[in-house]
Amino acid sequence: MYNVRIKDFGNGRKQYTLYSKPVDSTKSIDDKLVDDIRFYEELLVNANEEQKRFIIKKINALKDKAEANRATLPCEMSDWQYGKFLEHKEESRLLYQLGNDKRAKKKIWDYARANTWDYFLTFTFNQECVDRYDYEACKKKLTKWLDNVSRRYCGGCLKYLVVPEQHKDGAWHFHGLFANSDGIVYSDSGVKDAKGRIVYNLPQYKLGFTTATAVTDTHRVSLYITKYVTKAVCTTLNGKRRYLASNNLNLPKETYLLTENIDEFITNMYNNNHDLDVEWTQQKDYEICGDKRYMLILETNES
Repeated sequence: MYNVRIKDFGNGRKQYTLYSKPVDSTKSIDDKLVDDIRFYEELLVNANEEQKRFIIKKINALKDKAEANRATLPCEMSDWQYGKFLEHKEESRLLYQLGNDKRAKKKIWDYARANTWDYFLTFTFNQECVDRYDYEACKKKLTKWLDNVSRRYCGGCLKYLVVPEQHKDGAWHFHGLFANSDGIVYSDSGVKDAKGRIVYNLPQYKLGFTTATAVTDTHRVSLYITKYVTKAVCTTLNGKRRYLASNNLNLPKETYLLTENIDEFITNMYNNNHDLDVEWTQQKDYEICGDKRYMLILETNES
């Protein structure tokens, strides 16, 4: 049971999530209904109209689903139960996909925020080297190149986080973040970006064209790379890996607390750290079985 979740990104930045009502972290069957409703309410925030219809329908049907699923086999169900069973099966597929999209985006965000990056890169593919319209083929080639360059030039210490993007014509390219990449050659292309930064190329990359620019703000570049996890990409890559990440990446440390008074917790948080800088806040209102609640998120910089 908790009502405060603290996510420490390890670089002075923290995310505090404060719940107006405690969250039960147990996963018993009796609590599953409430857990599911909370999950779907959170999905509503960023869902489009079509997805919202499915989610709202799912929330309203949870109790019906529980009743329909009391019979374990279709042959044991009444016509009404079997109809509900088929309906929930299709809804579950769509909601599972939506949930996977959200989890992938959250993981990319956590990886990006919890590590300090040196370069932002773009990788394209030459059709003569690999079918650039085949996502799995491009991903396989890039993964092999990343592993090879890490082992041969970076002592196995290269940190990378890479996400795909699809051109309008269907071809794939990737955007990524690098750290610990001193052994990689960054060649000045003679071009500068809109901010006056040198645009580099990577001569060691033979699969196509590359660009790289130095990262000056890890927080901003984290927002930038996460935006590539679009609905269109997630739909196209349904059931497939949506990012590449080296095994040596940091993840934020999460702490869960149960406090009697949320307002007092926030006051003490400010009083105990005079250097605390709240960069942004957001409040999400939701409802569980008629019980109105809210979730307050604070992003802080304590460096």
